[in-house]
Amino acid sequence: MIKFEIPGEARGKGRPKFFRRGDFAGAYTPDKTASYENLVKLSFKREYPSLDLLKGAIEMRITVNTSIPKSYSAHKKKLALFRSIRPTKKPDLDNIAKIIADSLNGIAYEDDKQIVSLRIDKYYSEKPLVGVEICEVWQNLIIEWIGENKMEISFGVNIYDKDGDIVERGVYIFFGENAVIKFE
Repeated sequence: MIKFEIPGEARGKGRPKFFRRGDFAGAYTPDKTASYENLVKLSFKREYPSLDLLKGAIEMRITVNTSIPKSYSAHKKKLALFRSIRPTKKPDLDNIAKIIADSLNGIAYEDDKQIVSLRIDKYYSEKPLVGVEICEVWQNLIIEWIGENKMEISFGVNIYDKDGDIVERGVYIFFGENAVIKFE
């Protein structure tokens, strides 16, 4: 599993800005969006300087830790830290996911179209940052009948360490005379 943190407050993907010069019209990425995309790339590269691109289907989890408003009372701050109160302010979760997923194109995976599962949560924290976890998932679930009244189900996930090496973990479940669960 790939894990890294982006320091500071989360930023959502800004809409492209359009301009016109005479007969020429164009679009550009706003400076704040480009700056945050670079921060995401730098944060990733700091942890994984030589990771090979992920090639298969990908699961991504994003945890946004945003600052507690200064206007909160001491009681409300405690509730926020215990996750009883969750942030409902901007940026929107979909825009946060978009800026992070787009930023990692070509450095963590080939293209963000490989993301087949995405979970994003927003919490209050004393230290604002965004945590990102990425792992490649197997797309195959193998079910085989082995002998009489015995079935095997095998599935798993590829997990990567900080050096970019795959730590492959398989899960095997056997049903039949001896029910066995094997983790490798």
